[in-house]
Amino acid sequence: MNAILIDDELNALKSLAWEIETFCTDIKVVGQFSDPFDALKYLEKNTIDIVFLDIEMPGLNGFQFIDLCPQKSIKIIITTAYDQYAIQAIKKRAFDYLLKPIDSDDLKDCIDKIKFEIDQEKSQIDIEKILFDFTSKTNPNYQRLSFNSDSKLFFYDADDILYAKSEGNNSFIYFDKTKKKLINHNLKAVEEKLLNYPFARVHNSFIINLNKLIEFNKSEQYVVLHHDVIIPVSRQKKDELLNKL
Repeated sequence: MNAILIDDELNALKSLAWEIETFCTDIKVVGQFSDPFDALKYLEKNTIDIVFLDIEMPGLNGFQFIDLCPQKSIKIIITTAYDQYAIQAIKKRAFDYLLKPIDSDDLKDCIDKIKFEIDQEKSQIDIEKILFDFTSKTNPNYQRLSFNSDSKLFFYDADDILYAKSEGNNSFIYFDKTKKKLINHNLKAVEEKLLNYPFARVHNSFIINLNKLIEFNKSEQYVVLHHDVIIPVSRQKKDELLNKL
C-alpha cells in the first residue's frame, strides 16, 4: 500500500517515516509534504491508499485538507499531539486517529485495520464482478445494478432510480421523493456504474435519471423530475446536460 505523510514539522515527518519503514513493511511511503497544498497537487495526479495527516498546519489545517482531498476513498489517519480533535476527526470520516508521539503498537494496529478493510472491499468487488458476469451471460438484456450497503449487496433496476445524491464518502439512491437507500459508494463511483444508462451528472452532488425528466428551467438552472422533485443544475454541468438532451 502506498502512503504519503503530511506535517509542517520536518522532524515529525522523519520520525513517522522511520516508524512506518521499521514496523509496517506493507506500507511504502511515496511522498512527504510539509505543505498541504503540495500534497493536494500530488493527489490530483497520483493514486494513494493512505494519508497520514497532521491537524495544526499554517495555511490549511488537516480538516480543511480532508474537505479538499480529490480522492474520497483514501484512508486518512490523523496524527496530532492534541486529543481534543478526536470527535471532529470521526465526524470528518477519518479512518483512524494517532496521538503523537506515535506508539509503534498503535501504528501497527491501525495498519492491520486498513489491510482488513481493503481486503474486504476487494472481496466485495470480486463478488460484484462474478454476479455481473453471470447475469450478463445468462441474460444479455440484464439492466440491474448492484450497490454495497452495510456489508450487503443490493440490486436495483436502473429505471427504478430517480436520482442519486452525494453524502460525503457515501451516496443516497432515491426512488421517489422520500424513498431512499444509503449506499457505500461516493457519487463518482455511482456515476461510473451508470455510464451505460440514461443518467446525467447535473451538479457536484446530484445525478439524475433522464427518463424521469419533466422540465429543465435553463434560466433558473434546475430540473424537475417525476414526483415533483427539483434538482439544481450547476453552471459547469448545464451545457453537458443540454448536449445529452
